[in-house]
This record gives sequence, C-alpha cells and structure tokens, in this order.
Amino acid sequence: SNHEIWLLDVAGGTRVRFTFSATADGMVWSADGKYLYYANLGKTSRISRKAVDGSGKETTVLESSGPMHVSDVSADGQLMLFDQRSDRVPSTSWGVSTAPGSKPRSLVEDPVATHAARFSPDGKWVTYSTSETGREEIYLKPLAAAGKQQLTNTGAYQSRWAADGESIYYSGEQGSVFALPLTIHGEAVEPGKPVALFTTPVL
Repeated sequence: SNHEIWLLDVAGGTRVRFTFSATADGMVWSADGKYLYYANLGKTSRISRKAVDGSGKETTVLESSGPMHVSDVSADGQLMLFDQRSDRVPSTSWGVSTAPGSKPRSLVEDPVATHAARFSPDGKWVTYSTSETGREEIYLKPLAAAGKQQLTNTGAYQSRWAADGESIYYSGEQGSVFALPLTIHGEAVEPGKPVALFTTPVL
C-alpha cells in the first residue's frame, strides 16, 4: 500500500493531504519551514521538494534507480544528505548539492551501514549513526574533510543538533533520550558527559 504525507495544524486540529504520488518515505523540513523534502519510492526513486503552503509544483531534487531516504538539508538549502545502498553496504550516507544535475558523493567510508546523517547548524559538521563497533553509535565528521570521531559508547540512534550547535540530542537504549554537550576548539570537538533527559515508551 502507498504511504502519503499529511500536514497537521496543531493549533486548529485540521489536516490536509500533502503528497499524491507513489510511496512517500521520510521527510525533512527546510530550515525556514517553507519546504518539505521527501523520497518518492516507485519504479525509480526520487527525492522531491514541495512548498508547504501548496504554491508551486513538486520538484525533483535527485533521481535514482535504487531506493533513497532523505535525512537532512543544510540551513542554507544548498546541500542535502541522504541514505542509499552502495556497492559494499546496504545503506550509506551521501551528500549532494540541491542544484539540478548535481552528482552525489559518498560522505563516509565506513565498512558497515550508516544512516540518519545530520548537519550541524553552521554546516561544518555532520553526525551519523553506524554499527561499526557491533552496536549503533553516533559519530561526528567534518563535512569538508576526512576523519571521524565516535561520540557515544553505550548505544545511540537518531541524533539532532541543538540550535546553538553546542550539543546534540540522541535516543539511547530502552527509549532514553540524552543531551550530549560538545565543545568545539577550531577543528577539534570534545564531547562532554551525556545527560539523561527523559524516557519514551518502547513499542
């Protein structure tokens, strides 16, 4: 069955159908809240962009023969991160310009699956999740350089940056959500001690 995206007005309680396509998979808001980016999964896979207010048509940002999953868009809207199979692993993180006709480049060289990459607010860093150690953990890498740094060691999944770029939030084992402070010294990042925030029900 198809999956479509609906928009819900939290204040008014109304909802409207946003996509009318093949199976819509995942979504990311633009920083200004004006657009949604999402994957259309069909005979070919497309990552599309559409204005939230309904103005303008859906536009294709990237098209591929294999399934893709959009994970983030930079604050300036110029770059996009997505997950897709590579020759070696079932899912790896890629970066691409949002300009038409741009060619994706592999973001990481991890020997196992990576996913859920996220830009820092200033666009200089990316966090992502991988099970290279045998358990899902959060890693950090500079966007424009090689190298990576493991930030967590007790199991971690989806990450989100705080608006000030001085910490990330991530989900851990058994539904716990943590804040991890980060101190950035030029090209070096020093993680602090994780702080448990709350626990969500595990389904």
